[in-house]
Amino acid sequence: MAPGREAGRPAARLSGAAVTDPAPRAAAPPTRAAEPQAGLSVPWWQRQPWLALLLVALVYYTAIRPVTVLAHELGHAVVPLLATDRPVIVAVGPFRSALRWQLGRLEVRYTPWEPFYGTFRFAGAADGRRLTVPQQAGSLLGGPLASLLVGVVCLRLGRAGFGPPGPGRQLLQLAAAMEIVSFLYTIVPIQYGFGWGELAGSYSDGYQLLRLLTGGR
Repeated sequence: MAPGREAGRPAARLSGAAVTDPAPRAAAPPTRAAEPQAGLSVPWWQRQPWLALLLVALVYYTAIRPVTVLAHELGHAVVPLLATDRPVIVAVGPFRSALRWQLGRLEVRYTPWEPFYGTFRFAGAADGRRLTVPQQAGSLLGGPLASLLVGVVCLRLGRAGFGPPGPGRQLLQLAAAMEIVSFLYTIVPIQYGFGWGELAGSYSDGYQLLRLLTGGR
């Protein structure tokens, strides 16, 4: 045994010698963010799209469609109300509508279970007090233009993010699409066929306007 060294104790390291880690440490695994519980962060209309579409269609046909049909028929009524002193009747649904309201010279009729189309009548025609040609043209154009205006407003509101997300904006998009379609099938000169109720066999606003401007030819 060398002098000055105790048994079983290793010799001291030389000063300045490199000290190395005998075993490299393994990298800590990356932490994963806590995942949200399934179904809590996904809106219900995305989890149940068919239910959302059914709700949108139900609200549209029971609440929105009657208002847009009324707007179309009021578009027809504006000129006769302003240019004459005769009564004007607008109906949402069949002309023999169940519910009726009298607002001055304007009578509004409404059938809740048939809000898919409307009718307009100028009472002055019955006693020979007809509108002039420009007044008739303005009345015929008023309906389709009212539908187009409602459609454009709904489209702009939907694109601007108006209303609650999901079904609320889908409702605006549906109303916009339906009103633009309504503008087209009323401004294009056609005759309505089977399936149009009281309108079957009658002519569109565009057809009547064309006959008016061409002298009935």
